[in-house]
Amino acid sequence: MTEKIILAFMAINTIFLVGYAVGRRVGRAQGEKVGYQESKSILRLKANTQAHCPICNQPNKLY
Repeated sequence: MTEKIILAFMAINTIFLVGYAVGRRVGRAQGEKVGYQESKSILRLKANTQAHCPICNQPNKLY
């Protein structure tokens, strides 16, 4: 009886650990996508507001 309880406990812990690991990988991938999108928008904002482009360091042509 004790062995069954221990095995059930180990199985439940394994399921939780696998779920935690998968959730972290998915969360990290989503965070990288959001970070990439934000960095592109920030670079666009800097390019529009500054006199020089932050990427190529050339003067902006403001018409």
